[in-house]
Amino acid sequence: MSGREAMAQLLDRRPWVLCNDPFPHIRAESVFTSAIHHELEAAFDTILSGGQLASWPEARFTRNMPGYDASAVDFDIRVGWPFSLFVSRPWHDLFAGLFAVDGIRCVSGSLHHHAAGSRDGFVHNDLNPGWFAATGGGEDVVIPRGDLCNYRNGTTSVAANVTARETVRGVAIIYYLNNPEWCSGDGGETGLYRAARDAIAHCVAAVPPLNNSLLAFECSPNSLHAFRKNSRHARNCVCVWIHRRKETVLARWGSSAIVPWQ
Repeated sequence: MSGREAMAQLLDRRPWVLCNDPFPHIRAESVFTSAIHHELEAAFDTILSGGQLASWPEARFTRNMPGYDASAVDFDIRVGWPFSLFVSRPWHDLFAGLFAVDGIRCVSGSLHHHAAGSRDGFVHNDLNPGWFAATGGGEDVVIPRGDLCNYRNGTTSVAANVTARETVRGVAIIYYLNNPEWCSGDGGETGLYRAARDAIAHCVAAVPPLNNSLLAFECSPNSLHAFRKNSRHARNCVCVWIHRRKETVLARWGSSAIVPWQ
């Protein structure tokens, strides 16, 4: 069985929807089969509750995102099942193909937890750089190696003897899970915007954090989005980024479009 066929067996067969306002994005509900969805939720809950996941024992939520009122667990080379499916070659190829992005097998991701009462985020587009350690190995998919290369600035370990490969985020995927049943007024949505100056409350569209659903879009100067504060319940999700060549971004939008990390 090919990797693509194996991935198809994990996905529910319900249609995904392409929306164009305020920028092209895909929305999908019932993304995975119920069995896979429950595996993902159980694994997420184990880590969130402070337990140790057998397939990824090092995973711990920490406040590692300056400027974001959330905690996270970054994917690394030790990430195990079921979260490893988000950094698999079939998952990479699926989303790179959907948005016609020149995926280069470099994938980053993390688990995100916004406790109830978390503050609004800020409007941004995710068109950020990302550095990966070019080790010369034959990895099918390359995941950030913080011990070898800083993902946000490319600083490498002198002892590691590696070269930093600069890329740019090409596709963003937000998969929602482990959330209470959502009702209007709960907050925790992902707001979509026309301009970076728009107020968080005045989004064009608000994507609710429905369990086993996702939001995906090509990272561009116009892919403006933000977390909207959650007044009643926690908001949990998995965020994944498929990376592309920097040269492609420079040719299409110019160097000023790439948003450096603060």
